[in-house]
Amino acid sequence: MRRSLLAALTTTAVAGLLLLSVPSKATGSNNEEATRTTTSSTTSPSINWLDITRANRAPVDSNVYVRCTIVSVAEPRPDSRQPYSVYLMDGTGTTRAVIFQDTWRQIPNTDFIRPGIKVDIFGQAGEYRGQRQLTIAQPNHIRMTPGSSETVMMTSSGSSQEYTAMSVGAISLLSVGQRVAISGTVSKFDTPTTDRSPYRIEVRDPTGSIDVVYWDQHEREVSPENRPVIGRDIHIGGVVSEFRGDLQIRIDEPQMISRRPFAPQTASNEEEVSEEEGKPESR
Repeated sequence: MRRSLLAALTTTAVAGLLLLSVPSKATGSNNEEATRTTTSSTTSPSINWLDITRANRAPVDSNVYVRCTIVSVAEPRPDSRQPYSVYLMDGTGTTRAVIFQDTWRQIPNTDFIRPGIKVDIFGQAGEYRGQRQLTIAQPNHIRMTPGSSETVMMTSSGSSQEYTAMSVGAISLLSVGQRVAISGTVSKFDTPTTDRSPYRIEVRDPTGSIDVVYWDQHEREVSPENRPVIGRDIHIGGVVSEFRGDLQIRIDEPQMISRRPFAPQTASNEEEVSEEEGKPESR
């Protein structure tokens, strides 16, 4: 009796050890999902642009980024609740984007939404009466593609980069990674609380507010006349990023913190710069 009981206990113990030594698939997938979640919450997303063919194949209700050209725009019938229909194309296919009237009215300037203009869209994939479409749910989820012929580029003396002029309200997830220039009023200014934390300026214009961050190495190079003062106008150029779910602008050149407006970059400006660079130094 004792031997059979001992054998049973030994068998149970061995089985338990075997179970402990075999990894659980469910546990592994949960850990992998937790890793992905942690990584995505601490890093800025890079935009995964889709062509129209792939956007048309995206799962319904998924969010997609599309860069394409407007073919035509159909306005809703008077006194109806129909959306605006924006027909789009690229080198792979065509699709329709819908913008409901409430959203359309919130777009600050709809003049660029017309045939022939290249646009960036953040939309929700869907289907209506058997046809694929994208729904543009927010007024800043459609914009003219940066660098297109009607985009105003800004620059500052000594800057090596060009920045797209934008209102604060026009900055969205579509803008992540883009160099932008904004103008507004300093509504808040915080200095670093630790060695690793940044300077933080809250800049406000009539369309909204956004945080601007920069670190000590740039602070040392900002001239005294350009330092932020609460209640005073300021002009900022930097790269749009995302931190803990909020959009912000990260300064990458100290001269892009200025109390003086930036100059639009035009062809004539470029020619003047080229001529100056071509002149021999005076002795």
